[in-house]
Amino acid sequence: MQMKKASAFSFMEIIIVLSILCFVLLGFSAMAVSVMGSTSRTKEAAIATTLVKDKMQTLKNTAISSLVDGSDTIQRGNVSYRREWRISSLGDSHKMSVTVNWGGGGDTHSIGMSTERRNDK
Repeated sequence: MQMKKASAFSFMEIIIVLSILCFVLLGFSAMAVSVMGSTSRTKEAAIATTLVKDKMQTLKNTAISSLVDGSDTIQRGNVSYRREWRISSLGDSHKMSVTVNWGGGGDTHSIGMSTERRNDK
């Protein structure tokens, strides 16, 4: 009489497969955390860009004689944005620069924009 060979997995094979599966899942979870962090930074940069553009539009719509340097702080969610604007005379025009800084924990970011505007006649 011939015995059939059992085709079951040994305990050691199951442990090895589970170990490999754990490493793969850890890799995926690390990637997911990285993607979520990138999404958060992208959202912060989009908010900062909007703040720069809004202030620049306000400066463009203000009479040249009323333009002055300044700064303000805007809170959006748990992020604080420091916005600064500088006006400098260039003879027959003015340079308007707006910068927004944000961040925390030693990880600071900055975005800015500048334009030149001819003096009112």
